[in-house]
Amino acid sequence: MRLKFLPLGAVMLLALALIIFTGNLIADGYSPGDADGSDAVDIDDVVYLIDYIFTGGPAPITEEAGDANCSGDVDIDDAVYLIAFIFSDGTEPCAYADPSGSVVGHTGCKDFDGRSAPPDQDCMEWIYDGVSVLQIIHVNEGLNCCPVIVADIWVDGDTITIEEIDSLYLGGCYCLCLFDVDYEIVNLEPGEYRVKVIEPYVPLDQEPLEFTVDLREVPVGSYCVYRDFYPWGYW
Repeated sequence: MRLKFLPLGAVMLLALALIIFTGNLIADGYSPGDADGSDAVDIDDVVYLIDYIFTGGPAPITEEAGDANCSGDVDIDDAVYLIAFIFSDGTEPCAYADPSGSVVGHTGCKDFDGRSAPPDQDCMEWIYDGVSVLQIIHVNEGLNCCPVIVADIWVDGDTITIEEIDSLYLGGCYCLCLFDVDYEIVNLEPGEYRVKVIEPYVPLDQEPLEFTVDLREVPVGSYCVYRDFYPWGYW
């Protein structure tokens, strides 16, 4: 018989009883739902979450590992989500969430007083958390001097595309400038990806900012392209 529902009270009683006999397993690897870091998603993770939420037990190895339903919070809903996954063929942790990206910050027009990359470099720097969040900084992104900084970001299989859009404020200014722009892509599984950046002021006959990276092996890194035309070049 397929189990379709387990009352919350029963979940809590089961979990609290198992806590007495269950230790905490911590490992280097983790994934959504693997709250205890044991490298497996099982009833021990339900116990671990209940212990954390209701009795002040240890926190999940990371917030992402405890957030089984990808809601952004670690709460009783994650324990219930795991119960459904384990006992009644429910959806895998975070399986329903598609990758999505957004602009999360940016500098003003740069003057290159001690910043890391010189103005003839067009660079992407990235940090991946090992689970689902990829943070990218486009260093020296060329835009109008008066932009509203926006981008379309999508993930199609193993390809990440960032199309940067020169959305101008009050019609823009009569100049171009270089900015550092921060992007964040969430719900991105570990793996190898081709990253493609479509830049509004890079002609088609110039080398594109495009590279391949295996985030499992290189979670932190950078890639640069040399440019010697306006608004890049020597300042």
